[in-house]
Amino acid sequence: MKGILAALLLPLAALAQPAPKFEVASVKLHEVSPGLFYAPRAGAGISLSGNRVTFTGTLTGIVMAAYNLKDFQVSGGPDWTDQAGRTAIYDIVAKTEGDTPPSMDQVRLAMQALLADRFHLKLHHDSKEVAVYNLVVDKNGPKMKESSPGTECKPEMLEASGALFRVKFSNCAVPDFLKLIASTVDRPLIDRTGLKPAYDFTLEFTPRRPDGSPIPGQESSDAVETAPTIIPALQQELGLKLVPAKESVDVVVIDHADRPAAN
Repeated sequence: MKGILAALLLPLAALAQPAPKFEVASVKLHEVSPGLFYAPRAGAGISLSGNRVTFTGTLTGIVMAAYNLKDFQVSGGPDWTDQAGRTAIYDIVAKTEGDTPPSMDQVRLAMQALLADRFHLKLHHDSKEVAVYNLVVDKNGPKMKESSPGTECKPEMLEASGALFRVKFSNCAVPDFLKLIASTVDRPLIDRTGLKPAYDFTLEFTPRRPDGSPIPGQESSDAVETAPTIIPALQQELGLKLVPAKESVDVVVIDHADRPAAN
């Protein structure tokens, strides 16, 4: 399908593949102290330690983690709440088979099997058009230095404050770089640069979204911000440009789910 954001997805063919299962898995409603306010993070990540897997999230969050999706790629599903009327969040603690640490793709496939078994999840594929940014090379060309071959992408935070981020990237290709800056923009990023090599460069920017609003957790009390936001920083410092566009993306629609039995 033309325009699919393949880089954001575990291949959706995996929806139809036999999924490995966890050896043991506990799914429990997350307990929050009475009167405590909380805001669930839909896209919180999977924690993996050896062959032990932990995750805390809403049903939507679990689906996102299991299929490696962004929030705009999941729709439908029940509006479950806990006894206090708050959004229902579940704690998942599981163990994969054997003693060898699994890959993240193997964990995701096991989580897909858990969703089918414990939540009786049923979903289907669809596509929708969403607002995106196409990353292209500016008219004057890229300003990045090509790396020497044979090393892994290594980002290094040189400075991080409420008003300034300075990050050094070593041997990073454009797709690696996009994953690291995705949270600083308000829509998905698509690589349209055609650049294949890995590069060394330093990016300095103010951690604010393109509309000027602060990124959650990065609010600044500084009256003066000395660096540009991410979009002008890309153009000025790297010779790259973000162009607003529309793109058709793969999504999953939750058709049915049951609350998991207590265990």
